[in-house]
Amino acid sequence: MYRIGYRKNWLNDLNNSRKIVWILFFLAFADASFLPTPVTTLFLFIVSLNPKKSIEYIVFAISGIVFGGISSYLAGQILRLDNSGNYSEFALFLLNIIPGFIMNSDNAIQSLYSKWDFWLLFFASFTPVPFGLFSFTSGAFHINFLIFISATLISNGFKFAILAIFICKIAERLKRFSQIICETQPTCRSYRLGNYDPGY
Repeated sequence: MYRIGYRKNWLNDLNNSRKIVWILFFLAFADASFLPTPVTTLFLFIVSLNPKKSIEYIVFAISGIVFGGISSYLAGQILRLDNSGNYSEFALFLLNIIPGFIMNSDNAIQSLYSKWDFWLLFFASFTPVPFGLFSFTSGAFHINFLIFISATLISNGFKFAILAIFICKIAERLKRFSQIICETQPTCRSYRLGNYDPGY
Protein backbone atom coordinates (compact mmCIF):
# COMPACT_ATOMS: atom_id res chain seq x y z
CA MET A 1 0.00 0.00 0.00
CA TYR A 2 2.67 2.46 1.05
CA ARG A 3 4.81 1.72 -1.97
CA ILE A 4 1.96 2.33 -4.40
CA GLY A 5 1.03 5.51 -2.56
CA TYR A 6 4.63 6.68 -2.70
CA ARG A 7 4.76 6.14 -6.45
CA LYS A 8 1.53 8.06 -6.88
CA ASN A 9 2.87 10.95 -4.82
CA TRP A 10 6.11 10.95 -6.82
CA LEU A 11 4.14 11.14 -10.06
CA ASN A 12 1.98 13.94 -8.70
CA ASP A 13 5.08 15.87 -7.59
CA LEU A 14 6.57 15.52 -11.06
CA ASN A 15 3.32 16.54 -12.70
CA ASN A 16 3.03 19.63 -10.51
CA SER A 17 6.57 20.76 -11.31
CA ARG A 18 7.70 22.67 -14.40
CA LYS A 19 9.77 19.69 -15.53
CA ILE A 20 6.82 17.76 -16.90
CA VAL A 21 5.85 20.39 -19.48
CA TRP A 22 9.41 20.53 -20.80
CA ILE A 23 9.58 16.74 -20.92
CA LEU A 24 6.36 16.87 -22.96
CA PHE A 25 7.84 19.56 -25.20
CA PHE A 26 11.04 17.66 -25.97
CA LEU A 27 9.20 14.39 -26.55
CA ALA A 28 6.90 16.19 -29.00
CA PHE A 29 9.91 17.83 -30.64
CA ALA A 30 11.64 14.47 -31.06
CA ASP A 31 8.51 12.75 -32.37
CA ALA A 32 8.02 15.42 -35.04
CA SER A 33 11.66 15.47 -36.09
CA PHE A 34 13.87 12.43 -35.68
CA LEU A 35 12.70 9.89 -33.08
CA PRO A 36 9.33 8.21 -32.41
CA THR A 37 8.26 8.90 -28.82
CA PRO A 38 5.16 8.17 -26.69
CA VAL A 39 4.20 11.85 -26.59
CA THR A 40 0.46 11.14 -26.88
CA THR A 41 0.62 8.59 -24.06
CA LEU A 42 2.43 11.06 -21.80
CA PHE A 43 -0.06 13.78 -22.69
CA LEU A 44 -3.02 11.57 -21.75
CA PHE A 45 -1.35 10.55 -18.51
CA ILE A 46 -0.49 14.02 -17.23
CA VAL A 47 -3.86 15.47 -18.26
CA SER A 48 -5.57 12.71 -16.27
CA LEU A 49 -3.46 13.67 -13.24
CA ASN A 50 -4.05 17.40 -13.56
CA PRO A 51 -6.96 18.31 -15.87
CA LYS A 52 -6.82 21.99 -14.84
CA LYS A 53 -3.50 22.35 -16.68
CA SER A 54 -4.73 20.74 -19.90
CA ILE A 55 -4.50 24.00 -21.88
CA GLU A 56 -0.88 24.47 -20.82
CA TYR A 57 -0.10 20.89 -21.81
CA ILE A 58 -1.75 21.41 -25.20
CA VAL A 59 0.36 24.53 -25.83
CA PHE A 60 3.63 22.80 -24.95
CA ALA A 61 2.77 19.68 -26.97
CA ILE A 62 1.84 21.68 -30.07
CA SER A 63 4.90 23.94 -29.70
CA GLY A 64 7.20 20.92 -29.54
CA ILE A 65 5.60 19.36 -32.61
CA VAL A 66 5.76 22.60 -34.60
CA PHE A 67 9.42 23.32 -33.81
CA GLY A 68 10.37 19.67 -34.29
CA GLY A 69 8.44 19.58 -37.55
CA ILE A 70 10.21 22.70 -38.82
CA SER A 71 13.63 21.19 -38.09
CA SER A 72 12.67 17.97 -39.89
CA TYR A 73 11.13 19.95 -42.77
CA LEU A 74 14.35 21.90 -43.27
CA ALA A 75 16.40 18.71 -43.01
CA GLY A 76 14.27 17.16 -45.74
CA GLN A 77 14.83 20.16 -48.01
CA ILE A 78 18.58 20.11 -47.48
CA LEU A 79 19.24 16.37 -47.54
CA ARG A 80 17.05 15.16 -50.43
CA LEU A 81 18.78 16.97 -53.29
CA ASP A 82 22.36 18.10 -53.76
CA ASN A 83 23.50 21.38 -55.28
CA SER A 84 23.10 20.05 -58.84
CA GLY A 85 19.48 19.06 -58.27
CA ASN A 86 20.11 15.31 -58.19
CA TYR A 87 19.42 12.92 -55.33
CA SER A 88 21.93 13.41 -52.54
CA GLU A 89 23.93 10.50 -51.14
CA PHE A 90 21.76 10.57 -48.04
CA ALA A 91 18.56 10.33 -50.13
CA LEU A 92 19.98 7.47 -52.17
CA PHE A 93 20.92 5.70 -48.94
CA LEU A 94 17.35 5.98 -47.68
CA LEU A 95 15.97 4.78 -51.00
CA ASN A 96 18.20 1.73 -50.85
CA ILE A 97 17.39 0.70 -47.28
CA ILE A 98 13.59 1.11 -47.48
CA PRO A 99 12.17 -2.26 -48.64
CA GLY A 100 10.25 -2.03 -51.91
CA PHE A 101 10.98 1.67 -52.30
CA ILE A 102 12.01 2.65 -55.83
CA MET A 103 12.28 5.90 -57.75
CA ASN A 104 8.73 5.45 -59.08
CA SER A 105 7.48 5.29 -55.51
CA ASP A 106 9.29 8.52 -54.77
CA ASN A 107 7.59 10.18 -57.73
CA ALA A 108 4.20 8.79 -56.67
CA ILE A 109 4.59 10.22 -53.16
CA GLN A 110 5.59 13.58 -54.57
CA SER A 111 2.50 13.56 -56.79
CA LEU A 112 0.34 12.67 -53.78
CA TYR A 113 1.79 15.57 -51.77
CA SER A 114 1.30 18.04 -54.60
CA LYS A 115 -2.39 17.09 -54.85
CA TRP A 116 -3.37 16.58 -51.21
CA ASP A 117 -0.68 18.48 -49.30
CA PHE A 118 -2.81 20.05 -46.55
CA TRP A 119 -5.19 17.12 -46.02
CA LEU A 120 -2.39 14.57 -46.08
CA LEU A 121 -0.60 16.42 -43.29
CA PHE A 122 -3.85 17.04 -41.43
CA PHE A 123 -4.83 13.38 -41.20
CA ALA A 124 -1.22 12.32 -40.59
CA SER A 125 -1.53 13.70 -37.05
CA PHE A 126 -4.22 11.13 -36.26
CA THR A 127 -2.23 8.10 -37.41
CA PRO A 128 0.22 6.07 -35.30
CA VAL A 129 2.96 6.86 -37.83
CA PRO A 130 5.56 9.27 -36.34
CA PHE A 131 4.87 12.80 -37.57
CA GLY A 132 8.58 13.25 -38.24
CA LEU A 133 8.24 11.07 -41.33
CA PHE A 134 5.64 13.43 -42.78
CA SER A 135 7.50 16.59 -41.82
CA PHE A 136 10.72 15.29 -43.38
CA THR A 137 9.01 14.27 -46.63
CA SER A 138 7.15 17.60 -46.72
CA GLY A 139 10.47 19.40 -46.84
CA ALA A 140 11.95 16.86 -49.23
CA PHE A 141 9.12 17.34 -51.72
CA HIS A 142 9.07 21.13 -51.21
CA ILE A 143 5.56 21.44 -49.82
CA ASN A 144 4.63 25.07 -49.27
CA PHE A 145 5.98 26.05 -45.86
CA LEU A 146 2.86 28.01 -44.82
CA ILE A 147 0.65 25.06 -45.73
CA PHE A 148 2.90 22.77 -43.71
CA ILE A 149 2.79 25.03 -40.64
CA SER A 150 -0.96 25.64 -40.82
CA ALA A 151 -1.75 21.93 -41.28
CA THR A 152 0.55 21.01 -38.39
CA LEU A 153 -0.95 23.61 -36.05
CA ILE A 154 -4.59 22.93 -36.88
CA SER A 155 -4.42 19.14 -36.94
CA ASN A 156 -2.37 18.73 -33.76
CA GLY A 157 -4.32 21.42 -31.95
CA PHE A 158 -7.52 19.63 -32.88
CA LYS A 159 -6.14 16.25 -31.82
CA PHE A 160 -4.81 17.31 -28.43
CA ALA A 161 -7.93 19.37 -27.67
CA ILE A 162 -10.16 16.36 -28.32
CA LEU A 163 -7.95 14.11 -26.20
CA ALA A 164 -7.89 16.63 -23.34
CA ILE A 165 -11.69 17.04 -23.37
CA PHE A 166 -12.16 13.28 -23.41
CA ILE A 167 -9.72 12.70 -20.54
CA CYS A 168 -11.24 15.51 -18.46
CA LYS A 169 -14.70 13.97 -18.86
CA ILE A 170 -13.40 10.53 -17.93
CA ALA A 171 -11.39 11.96 -15.03
CA GLU A 172 -14.47 13.52 -13.46
CA ARG A 173 -16.34 10.22 -13.63
CA LEU A 174 -13.39 8.29 -12.23
CA LYS A 175 -13.07 10.80 -9.40
CA ARG A 176 -16.73 10.44 -8.47
CA PHE A 177 -16.47 6.66 -8.70
CA SER A 178 -13.37 6.58 -6.47
CA GLN A 179 -15.13 8.80 -3.92
CA ILE A 180 -18.10 6.42 -3.79
CA ILE A 181 -15.80 3.43 -3.37
CA CYS A 182 -13.78 5.15 -0.65
CA GLU A 183 -16.95 5.99 1.27
CA THR A 184 -18.06 2.37 1.31
CA GLN A 185 -14.76 0.49 1.62
CA PRO A 186 -12.72 0.82 4.85
CA THR A 187 -9.57 -0.40 3.09
CA CYS A 188 -9.85 2.46 0.64
CA ARG A 189 -10.29 4.96 3.48
CA SER A 190 -7.09 3.67 5.07
CA TYR A 191 -5.49 3.90 1.65
CA ARG A 192 -6.27 7.61 1.54
CA LEU A 193 -4.97 8.06 5.08
CA GLY A 194 -1.69 6.57 3.83
CA ASN A 195 -1.28 9.60 1.53
CA TYR A 196 -2.66 7.86 -1.52
CA ASP A 197 -5.23 9.91 -3.37
CA PRO A 198 -6.80 8.81 -6.66
CA GLY A 199 -7.06 12.59 -7.34
CA TYR A 200 -7.76 12.65 -11.08
